[in-house]
Amino acid sequence: MACGAPVVASAVGGILEVVVDGVTGRLVPFDADPVTAFPLDAGRFARDLAARLAELMANPALCEQMGAAGRKRVEQTFAWQAIAAQTVDLYRGLLKKETESSK
Repeated sequence: MACGAPVVASAVGGILEVVVDGVTGRLVPFDADPVTAFPLDAGRFARDLAARLAELMANPALCEQMGAAGRKRVEQTFAWQAIAAQTVDLYRGLLKKETESSK
């Protein structure tokens, strides 16, 4: 996303916080085997992954749109300046709660 490219990723873990399905890229459903963490249905996962990649490859305008949206999201949410602002907001909120609870 930071390079302005649309993302195709597994819909798991922290990726769900980063990639906005249909906006910055495509998420592929992923049902993990609880023992191995591999896909429960590897064939279905492979087909779903291929379908999402093919969708983007067939639509350069959509790729450009998602790439631009992804780059914007990176800058607004994940750049150091954005992270610093989020940290300051968190600290201010905690200080406000502490001040209110001591009254």
